[in-house]
Amino acid sequence: MRIDTVETRIVSLPLERPVVTPIHHITTVDTVLTTLRTDEGVEGIAYNWVFGVPRARVVKAMIDDLAGLVRGADPLETAALWARMWSDVNFLGRSGVAMLALSALDVACWDVKGRALGLPLYRLLGGARRAVPAYAGGLFLSDPLDAIVEEARGYVARGFRAVKMRAGAASLADDVERVAAVRAAIGPEVALMVDVVQGWTPEQAIRAGRALEPFGLGWIEDPV
Repeated sequence: MRIDTVETRIVSLPLERPVVTPIHHITTVDTVLTTLRTDEGVEGIAYNWVFGVPRARVVKAMIDDLAGLVRGADPLETAALWARMWSDVNFLGRSGVAMLALSALDVACWDVKGRALGLPLYRLLGGARRAVPAYAGGLFLSDPLDAIVEEARGYVARGFRAVKMRAGAASLADDVERVAAVRAAIGPEVALMVDVVQGWTPEQAIRAGRALEPFGLGWIEDPV
């Protein structure tokens, strides 16, 4: 089996309501969709989420460039293809756009491998089937307090035993109020986490961590 074609396209989906974080105002979900096709008709897909169509064009161009390194190759040889691309991007640096593009092609190859062999990815990576805990995420800063409280209660009613909310509001007092309200709504037995989306300085994170400690958070994600 050989990689025959690599197709990329930008897909932009408008959100019904904007998502606001401490550093982003998101009105659309902009992605670069990569579809890898083999000469045996097996397809693999991957997507990169970016913030804005202009940036999506940059990622798309990088994927299109690296695609030349995988065309004609065996998509099952994921380690060898990764090494080939890893070596090729050394001058650009192995981070940022280069890694987004490399990862898109790598993921698409793994998708082909799973489809061709009829196995899910976790089996290909050596995993065993087992139950794993899941949390419900949402409760954005762009939503008012009563809305996130109702949202949290809804997740618990659906059976979730863990909820993740956003933090990084205009003031620490606002964050404390929102976390306190959600904790009261879901009770002490449901795990509660917050995601700050890199919205604090280290000093703010230390103060916030101390202020939020009484609410028994499972973790504070991306604080700085």
